[in-house]
Amino acid sequence: MKSIFTIYVVWHVILALHGIWVVFTSEFGEKVGEEAFRSYVIMFYLGFLLFFALGAVLAWFTQKQKLWALWLFSVYCIFRSIDEIWGIIVLRRMEGVALDTSDWFKSTLASGVWLFLAGYAWYSRPNKSLQPTAESGG
Repeated sequence: MKSIFTIYVVWHVILALHGIWVVFTSEFGEKVGEEAFRSYVIMFYLGFLLFFALGAVLAWFTQKQKLWALWLFSVYCIFRSIDEIWGIIVLRRMEGVALDTSDWFKSTLASGVWLFLAGYAWYSRPNKSLQPTAESGG
């Protein structure tokens, strides 16, 4: 699978399916009430779509050999990697939230996938130079 865009989309489908499963199998809706849960679900999906769209645009232009997109896509992936670990740390500090080993494993695995995406974007580019070329369109 050479396409960074395809890998990115597949990864987001996996994240979406996992997110849907977590949201609707948790007891969060019962704890906060129906209206607050509905607001949470709307914000979850809007945020998910916005982050997906941003990353998809960057992955698309990265695949088209745009050096600026490669840099921004790398920053995006590194941010998402750090966010995976930071998010689990924040959850651990929250009252009433119980985490187990599988939560840490999933967070670490997801963080690693984000780092893999950034690394693969750099590895798979044909122009190994850090300078834009006429073909890359800068």
